[in-house]
Amino acid sequence: MATLFQERFDCRKGDLPCGWLVERNSDLTASGLRLGSGCIELLSAGNKFIPVIPDVRDCRIEFKVSINYLMGRSFGFLVCFRYDVRRRVGSAVRICCSEESALTIEVGRMVANRFQAIATN
Repeated sequence: MATLFQERFDCRKGDLPCGWLVERNSDLTASGLRLGSGCIELLSAGNKFIPVIPDVRDCRIEFKVSINYLMGRSFGFLVCFRYDVRRRVGSAVRICCSEESALTIEVGRMVANRFQAIATN
């Protein structure tokens, strides 16, 4: 399978990495995304960060995630795929954890920026 997108962390547009679309869904003026040392740092909730790739019928996605527990013991994020930017719908995996509960992974749909769970671990 050909590689369509690989973040090399060497191109910037201001504080943002090149090749990413920010879909703003929050009232924050900052994007909430910046280039770190060999990584992309998600700093605040609300916006979607979408790698700009050609439309594909099927693909494999590989990525690594680490959580900075010094910033807080509760977190949650969505990985959207088969996402249509114009219609704002697609599939998603939601990963979340709080101090009160263990790690939860849910599969579902994104519709108008709302997650609808289909299955939970």
